[in-house]
Amino acid sequence: MTTKTGMSQLGKSVESSLIAGSESFNFELWATHVKRQMITSLQKTSRNSMS
Repeated sequence: MTTKTGMSQLGKSVESSLIAGSESFNFELWATHVKRQMITSLQKTSRNSMS
């Protein structure tokens, strides 16, 4: 992805993978990242369907 949001999401995916692979896995932190990604995706979908 070449957009700024695309790169940001890619960075968050990598960050989530690192969090999940660590011994001190923080489920709440991971869930917060997933929630943000889902909300962003739904907002984009909503905007696209209104166009």
